[in-house]
Amino acid sequence: YLPQLVKHLKQKRWWDRYLQHLGDEPYERNLESYKAMAALVRKYAPGMKIIEATHTKELEGSVDVWVPQLNVAHTNYDYFKSRQKAGDEFWMYTCVWPEGEYANRFIELPLIKTRLLHWINFRYGITGYLHWGFNYWVKGDPFDDVTRTKASDGWGGFLPAGDSWIVYPKDGKLLDSIRFEAMRDGIADYELLSMLGDQDARAAERLAARLVRAFDQYATDVAEFRAVRRELLG
Repeated sequence: YLPQLVKHLKQKRWWDRYLQHLGDEPYERNLESYKAMAALVRKYAPGMKIIEATHTKELEGSVDVWVPQLNVAHTNYDYFKSRQKAGDEFWMYTCVWPEGEYANRFIELPLIKTRLLHWINFRYGITGYLHWGFNYWVKGDPFDDVTRTKASDGWGGFLPAGDSWIVYPKDGKLLDSIRFEAMRDGIADYELLSMLGDQDARAAERLAARLVRAFDQYATDVAEFRAVRRELLG
């Protein structure tokens, strides 16, 4: 199957953009089976990039795009930057965690924290954000039953309000949310910072650092945010 997939991707000119996921969030307990799967990909689809949401640091050679949760990226930042310097990619994601003062997409958080996710990307040289989740609705009304729990649909875990979906079903179409728009605006901010960085890297870094003071410390005053963004646009 893999050789046929490679052929198809190259025929469609998708090869350079394609990323292969193997097994969500590998941990120490299943490292050997994960490495075996990765070895098969390396053998039958050489050059195919493997991307994984992972908390472990024991997959060198098996993963090309490392995607730790934001809090794990924080605590193991030096390691993931070392993988980036070695030629791998370093992304981040949010899913249930992190909590506390960290940015996330939960409904209960100030909206600016959702937008600042991509300022964090720029501030720390993290080049991608793995998006979870888009439309993982519960069995009930996604406008009212915003938290996914065992009581809501029989699932054994817990997904906070805003974690599972960022759009809503309406009349057979998708209705976006203000969090979805904040994500979009944050991505636009990242592009603006990158454009400035191409001309003046230090200026872009200074602006990002004014709002993202640490992985879990941000300037969330809207007036201050707008002032910084005006400087970015200027």
